[in-house]
Amino acid sequence: MHQVSEELLEKWLKGWSISREKPLPEAWKSGFKVEVSDELQKARYVFPTVNEDFIQLSESIHESWVYLKVCEPFEKFRTLIPE
Repeated sequence: MHQVSEELLEKWLKGWSISREKPLPEAWKSGFKVEVSDELQKARYVFPTVNEDFIQLSESIHESWVYLKVCEPFEKFRTLIPE
């Protein structure tokens, strides 16, 4: 499987944000964050790969409707994040 580049991910996420009339993504450590501010999605974090930033964030999110996304198969990080 090919890794998604940070540049491609940022372009995709900008398109996602514009198409939904949401704020543009901001760099957040090795990924990006969009303040979605919807009732069913407060924020969206997106990473090009599983890394320490992704894992630490997964352990720190304790509220509903904060989405954490990564361009990797679930099997690659299933055991690295809390349930």
